[in-house]
Amino acid sequence: MTDSHTSELRQEAEQLAGTLSGEKIIAHLKKCQKFAAGAADELFPKFFKLYDEQMTLFVEAAKTNQEESLALERQRILRQRGNDLKYYLSGFLGEGFIKFNKGELETHTGEEKYQGDMLSLVENEDLEETIAIASVSHRAESRYNEVLWELNQRFSVLNKGKKVDESSNPVGPVQYCEALRKSMAKLKFDTSTKIVAYKAFDDAVISSLAEVLSQVNDYLKQQGFFPNLQYKSGGHDAPLPVAQVEESFDHWSDEDDRVALPSSTQAQAAAQARQQPAQAAPSMGQQAPAQHAGMVPSPDSSLPTDQYQDKLIIR
Repeated sequence: MTDSHTSELRQEAEQLAGTLSGEKIIAHLKKCQKFAAGAADELFPKFFKLYDEQMTLFVEAAKTNQEESLALERQRILRQRGNDLKYYLSGFLGEGFIKFNKGELETHTGEEKYQGDMLSLVENEDLEETIAIASVSHRAESRYNEVLWELNQRFSVLNKGKKVDESSNPVGPVQYCEALRKSMAKLKFDTSTKIVAYKAFDDAVISSLAEVLSQVNDYLKQQGFFPNLQYKSGGHDAPLPVAQVEESFDHWSDEDDRVALPSSTQAQAAAQARQQPAQAAPSMGQQAPAQHAGMVPSPDSSLPTDQYQDKLIIR
């Protein structure tokens, strides 16, 4: 895309933004958030089921009683906190829309911390999680390249004409990954459990975002935000690689304390071995944190901070 065309889009976005009141912007954001939260809620059971199945494979693949006990304990915690995980995921995803409205949304995978000499200063566990998030996010951004580019232009109207990219697009893949990252941190899941979660999340949620991205894009288009917009090849900024650690988490091994994800062959073998009476369906716990009627719940009374405890986002 030429600089002149980009400039024209910015000017038109500013003009369209000038016709919108603050109340109207919030109304549009509520509608878009409803699409995003609805998709997360709909896909969560598939994600949780896959997540639990992956944890079962670790139990079955354990070589010692100690490994088996550890894997069982991780799975027990997952099943016990399932409702909480769903609750926090929805809340943190909703928080992104509030930040967007305040001009504060800028979500990155975390890989920018590991450029150059900074790589030697980070914790291995933090690095592993960052690689997983970056891998999932960048693959998704490439997969949904066209619709994300169109969404970035249309969301710029709701951003007072200012540029929107993947880090500031409230329905972008990185926002879903960040919501999951924050949710698991809040529940204090260990790194091994987190890495398995990103793989399951990629397979069950991120790979299924095409529908919700199209829904939001069509809605904004119907509101008159660049109704005749044409995707321009090369207009989408390519994601930056993770310096020195550009490695898909799908291929990690046990070396250097990394997590070995079960292969499809292992999964099939485990499934055949489980032709015994079926295990009870995983429980996601009995209680979820209290919710306020009509609102996507904030994850905690102290998180996010008070500046985000408002009524922008509703169900």
